[in-house]
Order: sequence, then structure tokens, then C-alpha cells
Amino acid sequence: PFEHFGCRDSATLFREHSGVLVPQLLRLQAFDELERIARLCGSSLEAMLTDTFAEIFAQCYPLWYEDAQLARIIWEEYLNPSFKITSVAKLLPLKINAILCELLLSVCGETRSSRQLLFPVRTIKKVLEKISKGFHKSPVGLFMMHKDTVHKVMVRFRSCWSSAFTAEHLARLLRGMELLVDTFSEKIASHSTARLVVYGILDFMRTKDALFTARTALGDGSQLTRKALELLLRVLRAVAGSGKSDILLAHLHIIFAHVIPVVEQSSDRSVECGLAIDIMSLLLEGPNEVLYRPVIGAFAPLPDHHLFDGVSQRYRRLLAVLRDCTPREALLPFVTERFSE
Repeated sequence: PFEHFGCRDSATLFREHSGVLVPQLLRLQAFDELERIARLCGSSLEAMLTDTFAEIFAQCYPLWYEDAQLARIIWEEYLNPSFKITSVAKLLPLKINAILCELLLSVCGETRSSRQLLFPVRTIKKVLEKISKGFHKSPVGLFMMHKDTVHKVMVRFRSCWSSAFTAEHLARLLRGMELLVDTFSEKIASHSTARLVVYGILDFMRTKDALFTARTALGDGSQLTRKALELLLRVLRAVAGSGKSDILLAHLHIIFAHVIPVVEQSSDRSVECGLAIDIMSLLLEGPNEVLYRPVIGAFAPLPDHHLFDGVSQRYRRLLAVLRDCTPREALLPFVTERFSE
């Protein structure tokens, strides 16, 4: 079977796909097979388990909340005794970034998937709460332990949805993104986190459009577009509610470039169209018009379409205010912000 995966032999197949195979064999309690695969790959069993610990944890630890008997066999009777040089307690902090990524990717619908290594959102939330208590942090604190954690999560998401080939797979990945936003709640408004998540959602929309264009049999993808826009609007509202609307101004034209086609391609009364208009309106409702000066010219006037009338009026008002703004007024907000840091 290794030839079907583009591998030259079985050992290469096992090495390249160990993150999927090892947790699956653990759940099947095929422990003898694990030892045989380790030997075939020229590795020790402990080294193989250590290398795939993030995937093992994300796909086997949630079993404590779904199938405690199986979890006990995997963790207490097999994994814990198999670690001689290291231990589960030592690996957890070392692999925390990768574990968080894999947990978000292990989300499915409302019920457990026996066919895939996936769990309901509520189960993954319980796992995050359990881990956070061990680190004496809140769940959001886990994602803030290292500066690059959210960045690594988004990179992992992008690599997954760029290789997705079904609407179901994309929907599951979007649920993982939604869980990330749920975990951060209002703290999503911090500059770097908001920017990473917003760009991640936009990248998802672009990938989704490319997939559905290439594979017309999948349908129009409007439901996925709606869910992505809902998530984007939720993040933007959290940022606006925190009084930090200016942190997204530099990305205004990029966000507009993704949502304007949604309006143009949707029917007037579609939910997706309404969400896209709400997003544009929200982005143009900043309390300080002067802050728009560096970015207002970065995107062209909105399309000549009646659906854009309300947004266009706000856009024209901003242009009028900025035209009448003196150089001193234009610089004052930035000087004030600089000295208040």
C-alpha cells in the first residue's frame, strides 16, 4: 500500500504518516504492531512515541471524557510504562505548542466520530481546561505561554486547509478556528492575536473559493462563507468593543478586498451579503476619523451598486473630514499614542 502514498517502502510510509498511524494503533490497542513498526523504521519504541506525542495526546487523551476504560488501557497500562528516559509529565510542557495545534484540529461536530480521530467541541474544551489547571493558567493562558503559539496554530491551520479536498473537512477546520476564538473571548482583541486570526479567516475564505471553483460538484460553498464571515465579524466586534479599532486599520483594504466580492456575487437578501456589509460598516465606524488618513486611499471607491450605498456614504464622509484636516490634527493622535506607551 505504500506505493499509493508515493512512498518507496513501508518504513518511509510509517515515518511520514506516524502522526496518524501511531494514535490509531493505540486506540486499536495494537501494541505489538507499534513495536514492530518502530523496529522497521530503525527507531526505539520510546523515540517513536516521543516524536508523535503531540498527536497521541490530542487523539488519545480526550478519551478520558469519552471512553475512560480505553483511555486507562492506553495511558496507564501502555504509554506510562513505555517511557523510560522521559515521561508524560515532562513531555507535556515541551510539546505544548504542538499539542494545542493538534487539539484544535481534533474538533468534529457535536458527537464523537468513531471513523476519525475526532472529538466534540465540548470534549476538547474539557481537555484544555484540564491542561490549563496543570499549568496554573486559564485556557487562554496556555496560548499565551509562548509568543509564537497562535502564529504556529495559524500556520498549522493553513497547511491543513490548503490540502483539504472536501467541504466537510473545511467545515471541521473552521470549527477548530471557532474554538480558538471561543477560548480567547474578549482577549482576542490584542494586536497580534486579532491580526493573526483575521488573516487566518481571510486565508480560509480564499482557499475555500479556490477549492469550490475547481470542484463544482461540491456546490456553491455559501454555508462555509457564511460561517467564516460570522467568525470574522465576531472577531472585529471584539476588537471594536475593546476600543482598539485602530489596530486593524492597516489591514482595511485587505479585508475589504475579500468581502466586497461576497456582496457582488450574492443575492441582495442573502445572509452572506448582509454579513459582508456589516463587516465593512463596522470597519468604517472608528471613533477618530484622523486615524484613517494613512489607509483611506489604499482601496479604490466601492463598486457602484445599491448595496454599498450606506458604506459608500461613510467612506465619502471620511474623505471629506480628512480633506479638511490640518497636518497638526493628523499627527496628534499618533504623537499622543506614542508618548502614552
